[in-house]
Amino acid sequence: MYKTIIVDDEESVRVGLRDHFDWEFHGVTVVDIFPDCAKAYEYVRGNPVDLVITDVITPHMDGITFAKHLQEEFPAIKIVFISGHADVDFLRGAMKSDAFDYILKSVDLDELSTTITRVVKLLDRRNQEKKRVMDMENQLQQMMPLYRERTLKSLLEGDFDVSLASSLGLKLDTSAKYTCMVIRITNKWNVCKNQSTTERLSLSMRIEELCEEVIADRPESVSFKSRVSEYIIALKCQSSDYELDVLEISSALRDRLLDAFGLEISIGISEPTMLSDFQDAYNEACEAIELHYYLAEDSTVAVKKYTELQTMKEAREYVEKQLPNAILSGQQGQVDGVLNQTFANVRGMDDDERDNFMLFLLMLPSRSLPNLKAYPSSPYHNQRQLVEHWLGCPSHVEQELFISQVMAETTQLLSQNSESGTSTIIRQIKSIVDERYMEQISVASIANEVHLTPTYLCVLFKQATGKTINEYLTAERIRHAKRLLSDPSVRLYDVCYKVGYLSPSYFSKLFKKLTGMPPGEYRQKTIKGNLA
Repeated sequence: MYKTIIVDDEESVRVGLRDHFDWEFHGVTVVDIFPDCAKAYEYVRGNPVDLVITDVITPHMDGITFAKHLQEEFPAIKIVFISGHADVDFLRGAMKSDAFDYILKSVDLDELSTTITRVVKLLDRRNQEKKRVMDMENQLQQMMPLYRERTLKSLLEGDFDVSLASSLGLKLDTSAKYTCMVIRITNKWNVCKNQSTTERLSLSMRIEELCEEVIADRPESVSFKSRVSEYIIALKCQSSDYELDVLEISSALRDRLLDAFGLEISIGISEPTMLSDFQDAYNEACEAIELHYYLAEDSTVAVKKYTELQTMKEAREYVEKQLPNAILSGQQGQVDGVLNQTFANVRGMDDDERDNFMLFLLMLPSRSLPNLKAYPSSPYHNQRQLVEHWLGCPSHVEQELFISQVMAETTQLLSQNSESGTSTIIRQIKSIVDERYMEQISVASIANEVHLTPTYLCVLFKQATGKTINEYLTAERIRHAKRLLSDPSVRLYDVCYKVGYLSPSYFSKLFKKLTGMPPGEYRQKTIKGNLA
């Protein structure tokens, strides 16, 4: 019901209008009546009113002045003038005050009914519009967390919209540098395996709230969830000692998540970067997590470390040596044998140690066989997606099945592409050795030139040639040494330097070991023609 008041200096008029007009039919209720506009004005200032029915001439304050006050202070109130005066000046004054209508006494109830009907329609439209705006605002308010999350996720995708972020109330400094902190829950499935979907959703929301609490006193820094079991903090680097903030936040997150929910975390940290390059910072932090088990013990970032027991060390050394060779062999049975032995080795570990090792096992091919990333069909082409899939395995059995599937796909892929790719790399390696055998080259320097890891380089070369890199290098140096020894113009002690050795005595011993005679004897027999 809309609320109205009636103002008239004649009691019979105001009482008659109140009692003899069907206000309820129009959805209106008369909340009070007044003999003059001054008293009505005081009432309206303290009570909500939708409609005012007022005489033009009343004691103490006339209706025109009253209407002007209402229009200034309460512009939503609708006003209808009633007067026994047909004076043109009053009519003009009434119309200038934006009064809705003007009815002359004596009041015709049908005319009043028509007028009130129009007023109510206007009020209805106003309220509908008001409700529509309020609904939109409520909907926007409800959607704000989703819009906020989507906008922040765009930081990770390289299409962050600064103006949109500002309109959503996100306070980020586009002129400052930020470090990306990627927080991953490492044992969430163990904690959540018996929880309902609602309980898991509630836990995720509480983790987000905790992240926000930890950075609450750091202006223009934000946190958000990026994917399952992964949360992001964009931490503004306010000084050159931002590492202290990183340490404090990392420590607080680790302790509070463990104490509150029994959750353990791994944290990847990027170098400071501008928000426009935050996608690169995110990738850098993700890579740090994938390699965090190999961080030095004096690392400045407080993350969960890989504490390697003797059983884990033996299992790691076994699979690091056997799995790359098995994959490169192209024999699926050999790969399955290595995996079955490895799975058996780790099944006796506790859950967290086993999860850590299984993640290491999953990522091992990408570290020892790095060219895997170059193939679009490779499981390692999108490593974040691969890890996310692994994190989604609800049991250790499914983890083993998933890892076995990935290794099978990797073996098949390399087997299909090994001939052309491997032969090219082997030719590159031999060419480097042939051109630089006289220099102090190493496996690491060769691996860097052909864009492979030293481990993969050695495995690949051994698989293709039957020799190690060092065996091939030594053979080439000895071959060139023989050529030089057959030339009398080359001084004997210069030969070792010309083929890359710094110690004549070491060269002499090695040469004798491989040829059966020292360099001097070899020269004499070569000159005399006694060597076949």
